[in-house]
Amino acid sequence: MPAGSPKTWLPFDHTLLTGVTTGSLEVVLTYSVCAPLLLAGPAAPWLGVAIDYLHRIAL
Repeated sequence: MPAGSPKTWLPFDHTLLTGVTTGSLEVVLTYSVCAPLLLAGPAAPWLGVAIDYLHRIAL
């Protein structure tokens, strides 16, 4: 763990995922336990597809 990191981490579990919103170079993951998480950059569209797929099969 990097120096200065918090001792408690938020659980980013796919079962807690409540929504996936995709943009051109961004994905916003909405969880039931914390603020939305923004993923941005060239890999974001691919991550959005993969995470959305995992979210749908988990339902």
